[in-house]
Amino acid sequence: MCLDSQSLYAILQPRKDGFSWNWAFLLPGPEPTARLWHATYDNPENTWQYKTREDEADKILADRIVLAMRLADLTVLGTYPEVVDSIDAVLKQVPVVENPVQRDEFSSRVWFMNGVAALDEAGHIQCDSVNTLEKEIRNHALLATEKYIYRIKEMTYITSEHCS
Repeated sequence: MCLDSQSLYAILQPRKDGFSWNWAFLLPGPEPTARLWHATYDNPENTWQYKTREDEADKILADRIVLAMRLADLTVLGTYPEVVDSIDAVLKQVPVVENPVQRDEFSSRVWFMNGVAALDEAGHIQCDSVNTLEKEIRNHALLATEKYIYRIKEMTYITSEHCS
């Protein structure tokens, strides 16, 4: 795995339509562990739900991830378990709209960006602007998806210029 341990990443996985992505946070820990946080609609209840899981990082990254953007180094928050607990405490408070009235009212992107704002407010990360970060992620995701689908099935790794 070529991701930095205890650095928080935005990871994007293309949806079936090829024009949008599933957005999530990833925190690699000591090899081979990583923690994933996301909002998902992929469940028997067909509702949006907050999910977190710990797994082998390589297993998570093997699931058609096109972009991993490093947002911040979180080693200053403590050990890997302490960082996980700290991020968990913030992200589990980010609202999930289980059954939005309008389809575009809620998505994993909306939850993710609200999560960025919450982590910024809690002092875990510092972002110039949530909107600027979203544009940066989208721009890199478009290029990464094109590369992944049409050229080489390889994830793009990059560090954000607007978040630390």
